[in-house]
Amino acid sequence: MFQKELTSRAKVILQKFREKPHLLGKLIGYDKLSDIHSEWIKEAWLRKPGVEGRETIHKAARGSYKSVAIVIVGGIWYHLFKPDTRTIIFRKTHTQASEAIAEMRKGYESDNLRQLYWDLFGIDNLEGKKWSDTQGIELITKTKPTKEPSFLPRGIDSAITGYHCERLITDDIVTILDRYSKKERTNTITIAKEFINIIERGTGKIVYNGTPWHKDDLFSTLPPGKSYSIHSPELLRAIPDYTPEDLSAIKKRIGISLFAANYELKHIADENRLFNEPVFHDWVSGTPLVGYLDPSYSGENHTALTFVGPIIHNGQKKIQARGFVWDKHVGDCYSEILRLLDRYKVGTLWVEENADQGQAYKDLARLRKIKGLVRGHREKMNKHARIVSFVLGNWDMIVFPHDVESDWLNEVMEYVEGEEPDDAPDSFAGAVRALKAPRVGQIKTGRIVF
Repeated sequence: MFQKELTSRAKVILQKFREKPHLLGKLIGYDKLSDIHSEWIKEAWLRKPGVEGRETIHKAARGSYKSVAIVIVGGIWYHLFKPDTRTIIFRKTHTQASEAIAEMRKGYESDNLRQLYWDLFGIDNLEGKKWSDTQGIELITKTKPTKEPSFLPRGIDSAITGYHCERLITDDIVTILDRYSKKERTNTITIAKEFINIIERGTGKIVYNGTPWHKDDLFSTLPPGKSYSIHSPELLRAIPDYTPEDLSAIKKRIGISLFAANYELKHIADENRLFNEPVFHDWVSGTPLVGYLDPSYSGENHTALTFVGPIIHNGQKKIQARGFVWDKHVGDCYSEILRLLDRYKVGTLWVEENADQGQAYKDLARLRKIKGLVRGHREKMNKHARIVSFVLGNWDMIVFPHDVESDWLNEVMEYVEGEEPDDAPDSFAGAVRALKAPRVGQIKTGRIVF
């Protein structure tokens, strides 16, 4: 430990947290953690003897607080007892890994954790020589000099060669991209094969923490490990927020096949899918974008927003697209819509007027203030015909960003004629049509020619 002699009180405190790591999480504000999360943390971070101790495979339903418990709280907990540990937090992208580091840094800077370190070791500032979300954080309690800090963020899009660690904690490196792209699945599996060269021999450990998305994704190449589906009694006791009504609503919202994968941790065949495998690409900033909003007011419909714009991808003209969905009344989404329009520097936003006689259009035109940047559109074309014409008709030209919003993309990819929800693909169709139309309703056929 950082301090050689601990008081009797300090020893009692440490023992309490040693036995129940989730209590440390509660100390820094994660109130929904429970005993099962303590089990997960200890299983993930404590290395068992033998070859099998090098890996822990942990699969749990979405919404079970597995990332908060294992990555954030588990990291803070383990480094309390093993301050010289080098840990790599590995997520799908470096940006996502940096977000985990930011959350961890927030915990270390909290009043309660600083007070704990003061009570135990006489330290009230844990900031070491490196204290950055993107470059990693170095705890002042770390005494061994290494080029790697206490926590280092890494993603599939960032280099790992040359780095070493005692703990490599992956978190959701299998995502919606792996569900719909064979190329992405292959790339994830290839990168994961390098992990064994990163951890220290004899003392290192890899943790695969996440949710399966496809029958041939990374988890299919790993030992079974432990799985906690949404129907697991111990998980239902730990997260009572999920009532049967909640689960029924989620299944209806995301579809049977995705619910099976993400919540029941099993795979069933996808049927009647309209769209082929999507293409992913780095988002190109600065390109002119047009947006289309499909407002929702009640029922099973979603408020859906899509942005599209022309780019050059591999020497060819393409359409980049990203979108967002909210299970909310459109009026509750205004501030977020305006923030996204500003963040992505969207030009004209078209707002469908059919459901509300143009009220959302009028509200957003008033709130956005600049005349002409918000326009209303009354749709007359059949919805399925519109989606087939403008989304499917241009599918070979469309690329999606690696950080695409998963609920929006899933709603697009799982679209089936006549089944709700279908607001994301409807918004998508409107945006593609608006891309080259001075008046969004004037183009009646689907192919966009730049």
